[in-house]
Amino acid sequence: QAQVEAEGGGEVICKLADVKAAWEAYWVDAVYFWSRLFEAYCRSGDRDELAEVKDEYRRTEVHQRIATRLQKLRAALQAASDACEAQPRELGAATLDLVAPLLRCLLAMVSAGEDSQRCSWRRVGVLGSSS
Repeated sequence: QAQVEAEGGGEVICKLADVKAAWEAYWVDAVYFWSRLFEAYCRSGDRDELAEVKDEYRRTEVHQRIATRLQKLRAALQAASDACEAQPRELGAATLDLVAPLLRCLLAMVSAGEDSQRCSWRRVGVLGSSS
């Protein structure tokens, strides 16, 4: 990180920090909403509780909130990938040549439901091996 920053790659570091922030925001919501639903499911002897959680999630559009978090994560991944690829080859090239394909793979695997192109392991492998 220090070598890339010292050589002018500060934008890449900022974009990677944006990816981290977007992931953390998504993960906090995903864990919270999943945990509540899972707990209600585990206590499914009380079907009313499970139905209440599902109704609340529909009413408060939890699916849209998660989709928005995933869209922001995808945008951050794309921006970070673009920043890596835009760096001159001499600026931390060895490091950034490995990071950009990883970001493309993550971008292929994360969907907010808007991507009609289905992800496959073959696609991820192709993206990961291209530079």
